[in-house]
Amino acid sequence: MIGVQWRKTLLPGLILTAMAQAGGQAAVVQRADNLRAREATREKAQRVGDIFAAMGVQPGAVVADIGAGQGFFTVRLSRAVGDSGRVYAVDVSAGVLQSLRRRVAEEALTNVEVIEGAASNPRLPEGTLDAALIVNAYHEMHEHQSMLAGIRKALKPGGRLVIVEPISPSRRDATREAQTRQHEISPELVQRDARAAGYAIAGLEDPFSNHHGHGAEYLLVLTPASAAPPVEEDTHEGEPVMEDAAAAPRITADDFAALHRQGQVIVLDVRDEASFSRGHVPGAKLAPMSALRDLVDELRTAPVPIVTYCSCPAEETSGRAALYLMKHGVSNVRALVGGYEGWEAAGNRVDRRR
Repeated sequence: MIGVQWRKTLLPGLILTAMAQAGGQAAVVQRADNLRAREATREKAQRVGDIFAAMGVQPGAVVADIGAGQGFFTVRLSRAVGDSGRVYAVDVSAGVLQSLRRRVAEEALTNVEVIEGAASNPRLPEGTLDAALIVNAYHEMHEHQSMLAGIRKALKPGGRLVIVEPISPSRRDATREAQTRQHEISPELVQRDARAAGYAIAGLEDPFSNHHGHGAEYLLVLTPASAAPPVEEDTHEGEPVMEDAAAAPRITADDFAALHRQGQVIVLDVRDEASFSRGHVPGAKLAPMSALRDLVDELRTAPVPIVTYCSCPAEETSGRAALYLMKHGVSNVRALVGGYEGWEAAGNRVDRRR
């Protein structure tokens, strides 16, 4: 039995503790209510139902929310795929991941797995996804080609990657750097990236919604390309022959220079040895057309983009090289617009073999 003095001391403490706990719980409830109200408004403005329709989301589906952030789409995807489905929520920020895991636990989302991705790799299981989603995060991906390649490996045949991004009318024709500084990116740039990474464009709705004050958002639907561009593999003087070099995916000089500065690219000089000796892009590997067969196995597993270049105006050689590599399973390859002469004319450093 508690004595009178103990009771006098203990009861006020218990009362204060209970009041504090009640106040804390009330604050948590209030924050949750505020979050639900904000997200309900966003759900309508951002046309979440239409995004899920573009993804083909249905009960039992396996999907990924890449750049999941605070879990807005993760929560809704979890409900949409149901107990028999699976959601992989991917982000790279430790702080964001901590918050995301807390929300998944608080809302008892047992069909969600949170994944700590890397800047160049979403770390998703291969061949498992019916669909993947990137909303307002693609423009932040500096190693976008490696990310696209990783997502492509994770998609099932016929799977879909849906990308939603904002772009202001005044910046549609700006450089990639100018757009991404404002946290935007045009659909033209994303489509070019996607084709170079082995995707086909399945649909584009532009504009799609108006969200976050960035002007209009667009919705882009991608699927893994069913086949590489047609290539005839006869030989001419020991070299593979490609029929339509114009169909090769390209990379602009600005985008290539950015990758080169970061050291995030494999560079193939497809000219002859004499041209290479006179001058080449620093770090480039001499890889004339006749030598490409020997490089395929190595390049097929390359973790970074591959860029081919030749001499202008004979730019078709680099295009032919890109197509040949794509035909043999090297998906993340593009030909450099402007070639070696463009690189040198822009004042970039060149190496010379003496």
